Amino acid sequence: MSSDIDVDIAGTADTRFSARWELTRADGSRQVIEEEGRIPTRRHFQGMALTAELTVLDEGRLQLAIQKGNSRSRSSTGGAGSRISISVQ
Repeated sequence: MSSDIDVDIAGTADTRFSARWELTRADGSRQVIEEEGRIPTRRHFQGMALTAELTVLDEGRLQLAIQKGNSRSRSSTGGAGSRISISVQ
């Protein structure tokens, strides 16, 4: 059964980042999405699990929060080239 997965990306306004999202769907299939964006950003996914890998492209700070049901995962990093890897199931 799929669930709502909400992603909030905050931190230093207008900081650029690249993201790689790997979404696992209810049928077990996987979808990979690669994109670039700027802080702040919100994303919404439907699936069983999500793995996120974000890289900061500028000198700002990036704060990542992912919520699925009652489970919430948070991480932060800063500086060009710094990375966050996080998963929720």
